[in-house]
Amino acid sequence: MWNSGNYNQLKDCLYNISVEDALKYDYSYVGNAVCWNFVQDNNFFPDIPKNLAKTRKEKPMIIGTNRDEWAAPYWTRSNITNFTREFVEGYLAERFINFFGSATQDSIELFENIYLEPGTADDDHLAWYKLIIDLGTTFFFTGGAAEDVELHIWNNNSNIFLYEFTYSKENFGNTGYYPVIHGAELTYLFMIWDQHNINETDVQLANFFGESWTNFAKNGKPTTDDSWKPVTTTDLLNMEYLDINPNRGMKAGYRVLDRIQFTRVMPILVGPLPPAIPDYNNGSRIGCPEGWTVSATNSKKCFNIYHFSPLSQTDALKNFKRSNLYQILYRANGTWDNMEMDEWR
Repeated sequence: MWNSGNYNQLKDCLYNISVEDALKYDYSYVGNAVCWNFVQDNNFFPDIPKNLAKTRKEKPMIIGTNRDEWAAPYWTRSNITNFTREFVEGYLAERFINFFGSATQDSIELFENIYLEPGTADDDHLAWYKLIIDLGTTFFFTGGAAEDVELHIWNNNSNIFLYEFTYSKENFGNTGYYPVIHGAELTYLFMIWDQHNINETDVQLANFFGESWTNFAKNGKPTTDDSWKPVTTTDLLNMEYLDINPNRGMKAGYRVLDRIQFTRVMPILVGPLPPAIPDYNNGSRIGCPEGWTVSATNSKKCFNIYHFSPLSQTDALKNFKRSNLYQILYRANGTWDNMEMDEWR
């Protein structure tokens, strides 16, 4: 499909599947314990994004994110007192295992050093909550967005308009933290809001979004006065973006900490992100990566045992409790625990 530019097969597939059937796949498959895996199928995506980007037709684009994308409703309904060092480190070791692999411990220590203030207490609930939000926002939103901008700029696309939305009225747990969650900008773009809970600022932001997106559709750029400038550099501290809030304006240095860890440091620990072979075990390749074991119940699945501790993989294996499920072993505050991961079978 990619090489021919003919996507009729994909269109026919989507038109002929019911929402109910599509959701069955959505709910039954857990690619990396957080979301779906990228599939390189040699048809729709015949190569990895970095390579395909070199041949795509460049055109004007608006690319943007919200400041706290990962603070989705699931997290905003959470009890802030749940977030401690032990809880967060255990959560990261479990949920991001496909990313970190055997570098889990080093990765988590790296994140703590990047995002947390020195001397952060183990029970500083808001700080540990924000750490999870920052990492989820990076891995699933801002890291990829910044990398895509870089690919466009390297392809000499001079019409990439980058933004970050940073305004919220929601005070999380009365902590003074106002997360700008995934989809928050849609409230203003499509005016999906409670008519009894809007103010003049909301109307002004809605007008800005509406005018900018309309201008872009008509003219290929979001503002008629060129106040929203396109990205001209991939430099870490100088990548231009529009900070959208009631006092919006151009700024330099889009998501600097996220870009440091996602595109500079993490690839050293775990390899390139997205993975250079994103379709491992989708059926087009045979066998397992080095250090992994093929599942006895599904030859296209592989599993491994990782741990969050200073101990070696050998020590972890000695403490591994076998059961009918494959498990991931981790260590938190001196206690071994097991996370059942049936989807790894």
